[in-house]
Amino acid sequence: MESVIYKTINLINGKQYIGQQIVYDKKYLGSGKLLIRAINKYGKQSFRKEILENCINISQKELDDKEKYWIEKYDAVNDKNFYNLSPGGLGGCVRNNDNFKIYQFDLDCNFIQEWSSLKDLYLETSYGSTRILNNINRLKRSAYGFRWTKEKNLTEEYKYWLTTSGNKGHSRKMNEEGKRKLSIANTGNIHTDEAKRKMSLSHKGKTLSEEHRNKISEGLRGRVISFETLNKLSESNLHKHQKHSYYILQYDKNYNLVEVYNNIQHASDMLGISRHLVLKGTYLDYTLVRKKELEHGTDVNYK
Repeated sequence: MESVIYKTINLINGKQYIGQQIVYDKKYLGSGKLLIRAINKYGKQSFRKEILENCINISQKELDDKEKYWIEKYDAVNDKNFYNLSPGGLGGCVRNNDNFKIYQFDLDCNFIQEWSSLKDLYLETSYGSTRILNNINRLKRSAYGFRWTKEKNLTEEYKYWLTTSGNKGHSRKMNEEGKRKLSIANTGNIHTDEAKRKMSLSHKGKTLSEEHRNKISEGLRGRVISFETLNKLSESNLHKHQKHSYYILQYDKNYNLVEVYNNIQHASDMLGISRHLVLKGTYLDYTLVRKKELEHGTDVNYK
């Protein structure tokens, strides 16, 4: 097995990082905290990897010693031009308190193998501990194409979590305190017309399932609407109604104004004819005209 001691160089600012790799992979740049932040900032294309020493068929202790040697040679921990924070060795990759058994499963939850510790797993596979721990702690649903747990027998609760959590890990419900803080933070926020338009477009064409409708119904059941809210709803609906309604003016055959009705339905009720006939504009010897607004002085009959 070919292991290496490598150096990763930031092509933007010249900073470097020295590390070891048990199984050589030219795409791997390192796992140091400061290095990863720099990679996220500048992008992988801004880094170059160089091999300081090839290490073939040596023990892990020997590889650790070589990494420490090169870090000490460059004084990488103390030099501000390096990303290294520790003097080297595998201890920087696996913590001492991560000494517990790990069980490996495929994505269908079929048992594959038992590992005595994260360190043994890392030495055998080069799988980093961070991603595996994220899966064990349910921050991610899988790592390296497998599922990892501290329990050999997966519980039904765990399998249910896999089907409901999505790609973001925990499916948490917000507590009352969280809801209160969110409400305070959003108080006074006013959506712009553009935001309202986008929200409207995102909801167009969506059909609520029967289950979703039932949940909304249950949530509204027993809800008390204040008098102030009722007034606001009434004013809002009145405004919408007025915006789309027409006055109906009734004229005789000499075009003398006979009657004014405040909307189509009102004319239909008072004349005893259908809304269709009102809209058609003729009734016996009368002419019915729709108008958005009335001229000054016109009296409206609210019978």
